[in-house]
Amino acid sequence: MLWTEPHRPAVVLDPGHGGHHPAGGSTPWGVRGPGGAWEKDLVLDLAGRLRDRLQARGVPTALTRDRDENLSFGQRVGVAARAGAAAFISLHLGADHPGAPPGPRTFAHTRGGPDSLALAGVVHAACRGALGGGFDPVDTGPLAVLHPDHHHPGTAACLVELTLLSDPAEERRLGDPGLRDDLAERLGDALSSWVSARPDAAPRPPRLRALIVAIDDYGDRAPRLRFARQDALRLAATLVQCLGADPAHTPMLFDADATEANLTARLRALAADAPPGQHLALVFAGRGCASPEAPGALVTADGRGLTPGALRAALADTPVRHLTVLADAGFGTDAAGRGHAGAPLVEGDAQGPQLTWIAAAGPGGSAYEHPSAGGGLFTRALCQRLDASDVEISHEGLVALLSEDLSDQAGALPTPAGQQPWLRTPDPAALLLAPPERGRGAAPFALRHYVPLVAQLAEMSCWAAAAAMLVGWRDCQDMGGIRIAQGSGRWRSWKLGLQPKDIAALAEAWGLTQERPRFYHVAELRGLLERFGPLWLGEADPDLHVVVLTGIRGDGTLDGTEVEINDPWPVGRGERYTLTFRQLAANFHAASRLVGLHAQVLHTGGRPQPSEDAP
Repeated sequence: MLWTEPHRPAVVLDPGHGGHHPAGGSTPWGVRGPGGAWEKDLVLDLAGRLRDRLQARGVPTALTRDRDENLSFGQRVGVAARAGAAAFISLHLGADHPGAPPGPRTFAHTRGGPDSLALAGVVHAACRGALGGGFDPVDTGPLAVLHPDHHHPGTAACLVELTLLSDPAEERRLGDPGLRDDLAERLGDALSSWVSARPDAAPRPPRLRALIVAIDDYGDRAPRLRFARQDALRLAATLVQCLGADPAHTPMLFDADATEANLTARLRALAADAPPGQHLALVFAGRGCASPEAPGALVTADGRGLTPGALRAALADTPVRHLTVLADAGFGTDAAGRGHAGAPLVEGDAQGPQLTWIAAAGPGGSAYEHPSAGGGLFTRALCQRLDASDVEISHEGLVALLSEDLSDQAGALPTPAGQQPWLRTPDPAALLLAPPERGRGAAPFALRHYVPLVAQLAEMSCWAAAAAMLVGWRDCQDMGGIRIAQGSGRWRSWKLGLQPKDIAALAEAWGLTQERPRFYHVAELRGLLERFGPLWLGEADPDLHVVVLTGIRGDGTLDGTEVEINDPWPVGRGERYTLTFRQLAANFHAASRLVGLHAQVLHTGGRPQPSEDAP
C-alpha cells in the first residue's frame, strides 16, 4: 500500500489485478490484449498519471498498489475504509462479450447510495469524453470490491472498465501515452470538481490511543539492545496510519524514563479521559521475562516485571475497557534455542479492562532482533500485516499470520496458538467476537447457498466429498469425492486422509482459493460466504474433519448466530445440521492446533457469472 500524502486521502485509486498469483478473490493478470498488453500494467500506469494530476490540484490521493502485486478485495477496500476516503475508484479494462461496444462501462454497487451513483456518473462522463463509445447510462451490480458494507459510510465507490482491451484497435489506442495523459487529465478535472463540490466527509474519530515504550539500555542489568527504539517508533507510525490511532494521544517513554512507575502512571493518564468505546494499546519493545511466579512480564528500565495482572489493575477504574499489548520482547526459547511466536493472552472480568496480549519470544532477549534485517522481525511482520490487512489487532487471527511470517523470516519455530503455558486462552471462541464498538445489537441477517449434499464413501475421505460440493456448486454439475481425489493426484489420500500440507495442491488442482490461516469473527465469515459462496472448512470435533459451510443467519453475536453445515459424515449418508457460531468457533480453534499454519478455509471464488464477479 502506498500513502501519497502524510494526511488521509480524499480519493483512493485501485488499479485492478496485479502480480502473478490470486489473492482473496482478485485474479492476477486481468485481460490480455491480442498484442500482448496486460490490463494490470495499463491500469497501474493510468492510476499513477491520475494521482499526479489530482495531487497537483490539491486533492490528497492514494493508490491501493504502486507496483506489480496482487491484493485481495479486503486489502484494496481496506485502504479507503481505514482512511474514510471520499471516493474509491477501481480501474479495469474489459474483454469482448455479446453486445459490448468499445468504450467505458461504469458500475456502482446494487446497494450503493446516491453518492456512489453520482461518482460513477462523473467518472463515466470523463472517460467517454476521452475514449468515446461505451455504455450509457451507469450500470449497477453486486461487485465485491464496491460492497457498501466493506467501505466507510462516507465513501462513494465505483468501478470503471475503460474499454475493451481484447479489441486490437483499442489495444493500440491504449498504447499511446498521449491518450492516457488525456484520460488522466479529464478524470483529474472531473474528480477534483466532484471533491470540492461535495460536503466534507466527516473524518472518522480516532479509535485508539497508544503508549509507546522502548528500552535499549538496561544499564548493567542486561546487554544493550540495538533496535528497540527504532522498532517502537515504526510500530507507532503504523498504528496511526493503519488503525486510526490518535497522534495527539501517543506519548513515548525511552530507556531510563521507562520505569514501572512512569509506565503505569502514563498509561493511567492516557486512559483517564479516553472517550467511551476507545481502545488503548501499549507498544513495548525491550526485554521480557517468564517464570512460574510471573508467566510473561515486561521488564521495565528499573528491572521490575510488569505482568498482565498489574496492567489491568492499573486501569481498573478508568473508562477504557480494552487494552492491547504489543510486546516485542523476549520471553524465552525452546530446548534447541529457537524462538516462538506467541498467542494472545486474553483476560477480562469486572475488575479491569479486557486484555489482549500479542507477543513474540526469541533468542537473545528481544523478539527476533536480527542485525541483517536492521530491526526486530516481530515488529516488521506486525507492521506489514497491519498495513496490508483488515484484521483487527485484537483478533487471534493476526497472531497466526505473524507466526507464519516470523517462521519465514527468521527460520524460527512457530508455536500454534495457545500452546505456551504463559499464554492461556480461557475461552477460545470469545476471541472471535467483534471489538466492543462493533457487532452488538446488529440487525438480523440471513444468507444461504443451496449446495447438494455429497456423502463421503470412505472413512477418511471427508476432504474429497467437501471439495466435490464446492466444485459441483461452482460448475453446476454433479461431482463425487472419487473424481476429486483422482483429479488432484491424491488417490491414496482418498482412503487414508489428506495431510494438511497437501491442501494447497488440492486447491490448485481444482481452482479453489485458500484463505490464509486466521480466526474469523462473525462478520468476516459472513463476508466470505456472501462474496465467494460455500466454504470448505477444517474443524476438529474431536478429530480433524472437513465440512462445508453453506449459510449463516442471526444477529452477529456468538450465541445469536447460527451456521448451516453440509457434513459428508456419516459414510454413505452425510448430514445437514446447524451450529451456533460459538460451537463452530470452538471446533475451528481446535483444528488450528492440529493443522498449524496450513489453510483451513477454501472457496471457489464465486460462480463465474459476469454480473456477480468483479472484472
